[in-house]
Amino acid sequence: MRHGPLAFATSSTAFRGAIRQKAVPFDHLSPLLASGAHVFGANIVQGNVPRSRPAQALMDLHTCEGMFSNARDTVEELDAALRQRFRGVKVGIKGTVAWFEARAAAS
Repeated sequence: MRHGPLAFATSSTAFRGAIRQKAVPFDHLSPLLASGAHVFGANIVQGNVPRSRPAQALMDLHTCEGMFSNARDTVEELDAALRQRFRGVKVGIKGTVAWFEARAAAS
């Protein structure tokens, strides 16, 4: 049985490591998705995303405490990981969060 829309958050304590490692669940889920099913979610990113000093300090604190694992996550890496696996990829930024949506490839 293949399934339709799927929400997926790639940050917080659920997934550790770089975007490369966080994208592995997409590989496991892809065979379960119906052709054209929507995949969407969000990830807190670093890189060139502007943030205030207090926001950066809070993100650094959460990273040190192990709450976040996103010190090296970038919008570009997220976009590339999605494009390797899906079609119709859209990635946007709201504050320090990259949101994304994509469609499952035809099976």
